[in-house]
Amino acid sequence: MSVPASVIAEAKRLGLPLSQCTVGGVPLAATEEKGRLPAANARKVRSKTELLYMHELERQRAAGEIVRYRYEGLRFQLLEHGQPKKTYEPDWVAWLPDGRIRCIEIKPRRYIFRENDARAVYLWAKQQWGGACIEFIALRRTDSGWREIWNDDLTDT
Repeated sequence: MSVPASVIAEAKRLGLPLSQCTVGGVPLAATEEKGRLPAANARKVRSKTELLYMHELERQRAAGEIVRYRYEGLRFQLLEHGQPKKTYEPDWVAWLPDGRIRCIEIKPRRYIFRENDARAVYLWAKQQWGGACIEFIALRRTDSGWREIWNDDLTDT
């Protein structure tokens, strides 16, 4: 998996020490020279924003806030009138120390919302599967970090 130069540049812009940032368990500083990750540590991440959020998950794991995480780690079957209608895969799934599961949807800074897009499917999954054991959060990247979006009335929070 290649590490886009923009990911390294973004980490530097945010003032993050490259030696403490990891991608698939490999320090970002080690990938800066080679520009890619060893195949054994590569993850199938679809966007730079999702890759950047992996650094936050690594930080949470190191701090003991989460036990582990996985990219597109679960798939939810969504029902309409009791029949399977659609599936939903959150971008990231994190397992918390108390046994709960956190499903995390990541959106870039300038995400354009369309009618019947990912937001509606996310809220559908949250309504059908969310509860005491599974929580859903949607985050948008900002200059200062990550901001929760998409509360139940379909507006930003």
